[in-house]
Amino acid sequence: MAQLHAIFRSLIAPGTALPTVLEQANRLFCEATAHKHFATLVAGRVDEAGRVELCNAAHCRPLVVRHRSVDQVAPKSLPLGLFAHAVFPSQQFQLDHGDQLVLYTDGIIEARNTGNDLYSEERLVAVAEANRGKTPTEIIDASLADVSRFTAGRRLIDDVTMMVLQRN
Repeated sequence: MAQLHAIFRSLIAPGTALPTVLEQANRLFCEATAHKHFATLVAGRVDEAGRVELCNAAHCRPLVVRHRSVDQVAPKSLPLGLFAHAVFPSQQFQLDHGDQLVLYTDGIIEARNTGNDLYSEERLVAVAEANRGKTPTEIIDASLADVSRFTAGRRLIDDVTMMVLQRN
């Protein structure tokens, strides 16, 4: 991950199209790592008018929490590192005032309870729906508390990371 972080930092420049950045990062990553290594990720840009551009390289589906709905943004490409000449299309959408973008790692949706059941995207979406209109901190707290209740003390085997961006 440190290597991938360095690659992205070297490629990010104003005016460079997001798909181009991912395609260049992918080529460098493919050249510099063993064939078995790959990475999923979401890269994005948000402007002051609330326009969002995302490239989702096979990562968890971001949630767009609006006043009346919660939508999922599906991945549009394979992970980085699989094919040197892969294409990474971007998706655009609008965040209105108060809308939120929820990004999270698979450690959340793949957490297991004592019966070995997965937490699931559906459960995370239900928590987001139940907490529409709350602050980003409240959504994160509610989500992590629900994961904790679900796992009932079972040790998590993957990282649990969540970020909520809100347009004010």
